[in-house]
Amino acid sequence: MLEFEIDDVDVEFTRLQQLAEFNIEFIIPPTTMAWGNRSIYFRDPDGNLLNLFSHVG
Repeated sequence: MLEFEIDDVDVEFTRLQQLAEFNIEFIIPPTTMAWGNRSIYFRDPDGNLLNLFSHVG
């Protein structure tokens, strides 16, 4: 899994949903994890699992 810290998971999720031409496979929508990160899991076009996360205040 490749992980990237970003500023705002919810904003990025909305942006990614608008990229219909890429047909993104979301594994989990924006979710606050027990350890305090908010994350989106999805697969890139090659099938790699990606995690975009931000720290919850």
